[in-house]
Amino acid sequence: MLEHELYVPGVSQLNDPTDGRPLLLPLSEEQMFDFLYKANRNPTLAPRAQQRVFAMLRYNIRQHGPEVLQREMAKILNKHMEN
Repeated sequence: MLEHELYVPGVSQLNDPTDGRPLLLPLSEEQMFDFLYKANRNPTLAPRAQQRVFAMLRYNIRQHGPEVLQREMAKILNKHMEN
């Protein structure tokens, strides 16, 4: 305090491995689609290309299930939080 410094530990330095790693709420297929579509939306794509992205997302969410995709998103988030 006297030196006007603040130390903030990284996630790997915390005692509890779950600290600093937020839980993701479960998403339905439709919620997962909305999230991924909005996150990857590209307004410069032609309408046909947008329809292909739409179809690929729908297919992959149904094929793998939102639970699998959510686990992968949690891994990516946790990896990002380490930095």
